Amino acid sequence: MIYTPMTYKAMNIAYEAHDGQKDRSGAPYIFHPYHIAESMPDEMTACAALLHDTVEDTDITIEDLADEFPPEVVETVGLLTHEKGVPYLEYVRKLKGNSAARMIKLADLAHNSDSARLAAGTAAEEDIKRLNEKYASARAVLNEDFKLIAVTNFEEGTALENAAEKTAELLSSGTDAVVLRAKQLPEGEYAELFRDAYGRKPAAGGRLVWHAHAAAAGIMRSTGDAAAAHEAGTDSVRRPACSAIQLPFSDFADMMADHDASRILPDIVGVSVHSPEEAEQAGALGASYAVFGHVFPTDSKRGRAPRGLDQLRLAVLRAGIPVFAIGGIKPWNISDVRDSGCGGACIMSGFMQAPDAQLFVKQLREKLR
Repeated sequence: MIYTPMTYKAMNIAYEAHDGQKDRSGAPYIFHPYHIAESMPDEMTACAALLHDTVEDTDITIEDLADEFPPEVVETVGLLTHEKGVPYLEYVRKLKGNSAARMIKLADLAHNSDSARLAAGTAAEEDIKRLNEKYASARAVLNEDFKLIAVTNFEEGTALENAAEKTAELLSSGTDAVVLRAKQLPEGEYAELFRDAYGRKPAAGGRLVWHAHAAAAGIMRSTGDAAAAHEAGTDSVRRPACSAIQLPFSDFADMMADHDASRILPDIVGVSVHSPEEAEQAGALGASYAVFGHVFPTDSKRGRAPRGLDQLRLAVLRAGIPVFAIGGIKPWNISDVRDSGCGGACIMSGFMQAPDAQLFVKQLREKLR
């Protein structure tokens, strides 16, 4: 829990408002919003989580809260309030565009679906089944845009034929995208690999994303070329063959500071970030999405402390653009990633080591239901 004068105020208001109320397990209801608030990463979302059921289930009004809390808290609580007469899934769909409301609702659904908590109550088995189906439907709405992204890890010396074949397998496995990561390959070999993999891409396959190597394949234009175009009085610029690129944060920031360089980036630009602050800056600079990590311990970052789910949640709130998690994501923890409110999961070792990528995707999607 985040303890500030504002969260203490929210605690006291929620405690008094829910006084005497019980949840389905028979426990004092106040434990529920307290539980949700404990997983929130900042003061505003903690306050909104504490208050998220006050307007819907007590005599407190939005106007009452507006007298006590900042507009962002009040707006979030308003979105989380299910008004009478509004179909449940319509209500859920309306709140998904607000990062804080979506994050709180996902935590709310996870707690309400806790089998141990439900079993402790007096609800009939058929009622529990009905509730779980309702909550599963809500999660499906909130996570319908959740992406599964494979990240390759081809080292120098990798046979390009084998790398292209593996990439094509990943593109046809049911992933939403494949980031073609091959940091040790020279730029010329990387461009050749990208062209080969793209040529093998099935029509219905995921998007192939160029990784780093910003100077290769016409992505970075020289200063002379840009000057010549300017002198000729034309705005035409040479576009890369790829439709999306992912860059390290420092490279992206440098390119955005150079007008001529930034103009030749693809329409979709992802940025690898390692802190909520970098995620926020990437969004402000015009990135399409941010990849935040590493979230969990991983062999590729051996000896480095993971950022964790709390920092991921904070990045989601600050970025203003979709944030994808990376680092140590497995079938057994991907639901925690989903419930953080992020937009998807990028997975490297799991895909690179999977003997059957299509089966691995199926396993991941089953865990996300």
